Amino acid sequence: MSGIIFPPTPPSTGVAFSGITGLPTTLSGYGITDAAAKAQTFFWSWYIQTVANGDIKLIANIPTANTIASLTAISCAGTCTLTGKINSTALGSSANAVSTVEGTVTHSSNNAMSIGDDFLVTLSANASCAGLTLTAKVTTTLS
Repeated sequence: MSGIIFPPTPPSTGVAFSGITGLPTTLSGYGITDAAAKAQTFFWSWYIQTVANGDIKLIANIPTANTIASLTAISCAGTCTLTGKINSTALGSSANAVSTVEGTVTHSSNNAMSIGDDFLVTLSANASCAGLTLTAKVTTTLS
């Protein structure tokens, strides 16, 4: 068995693979769990090169339920106001005041998306805003 390295003290032994014994039967002793956490956090991100006042639908008919925790926005130039919406309902809290300084707005109400919902942004008060980057921090719960 030259070249085979086993953990010094496996959590349990007794499994044989083609005559090799001493392999662990479980990985629990190594800090590895057998399932992902049910609560998952991820992000969506978009780049809007030409900014104009009005609505932009970013997601149509979402296939999974999610919660939008925050929106972070920055522009390459100018300023505008960005209001995130699920269908026609504005996310709770306030709108993003977009400028060349990155800003994050946390949303704790009116922020749950159901299957089939749309996510859009309303851009307003555009003052030569260009090159807008928007990132949404999103959570979901695995079943």
